Amino acid sequence: MSDLEIFGPIVTGADVEDAVERTLKEWMQTYLRRMERHISKPPNWLPNPGSYIASSDWDHFPEEQVPAILLICPDAGRPEMDGKREYRTTFPIDIGIFVEGQDRRSSERLAKYYGAALRELLIHSGSLGNFAEATCWEGEQYGVHISDRSQRTFGTAEVKLSVEVRQVSRRLAGPAEPLKEPATEPGPLPTVTKNTPVQLTPQAIQ
Repeated sequence: MSDLEIFGPIVTGADVEDAVERTLKEWMQTYLRRMERHISKPPNWLPNPGSYIASSDWDHFPEEQVPAILLICPDAGRPEMDGKREYRTTFPIDIGIFVEGQDRRSSERLAKYYGAALRELLIHSGSLGNFAEATCWEGEQYGVHISDRSQRTFGTAEVKLSVEVRQVSRRLAGPAEPLKEPATEPGPLPTVTKNTPVQLTPQAIQ
C-alpha cells in the first residue's frame, strides 16, 4: 500500500506557495503582455519577474533581481471535514511585488500594473494546476519601500488571496502500529497466487 492509501493526503503551506509560484511562472508573461496592451505600452515594456521568493519577511528581497515577487502563506484557515473524514481548508496567501521606476510616482504605478496583472492571472487560473478548488481575491495594498541597504525606492503591491484546498488531511487514517521501516514507503498488499478451496462440513439440525 502507498503512503496515500495508509496515511491519507497531506498538504502544507509550502505546497500552496509552490503551486502559486508554478502558476505565476507559467502564465506571467501572457498577463504582462495583456497589461501592456491595456496601458498602451510596447511589448516587453513590463520586464518579467527576476525572482520568486517564498518568505515570511517583507523587508528582505533580492534588490538586484527586481521585479521581485515574494510569496507568504502565513497560516491556514478553519478546517472543515466532509463525509469521507477528509479535511478541507482555505490558505490565505499574500503576494508582494517589488519594482523600481525612475522616481517615486513611476515606481508606485509600476507596482499597480504588476499587481493587477498578477491578480487577474490567479483569478483566471485559480485551480493552480488542479491543486486547488479555487483562488479568491481578498484585496490589494500599494505603496513605496525604501531599502535600508541601498536607500533605493521601490514601488510595492501586496495582493491578498485565499486558496481553497480539499483533501488536506484525513481523520482516523494512518497505520495501526509504527512502521518497521519508517523511511520506506509501505509496499503493496500480498498478492494471492493460489486458490485455496473452502471445505464445508454439513451439520444435522437438532
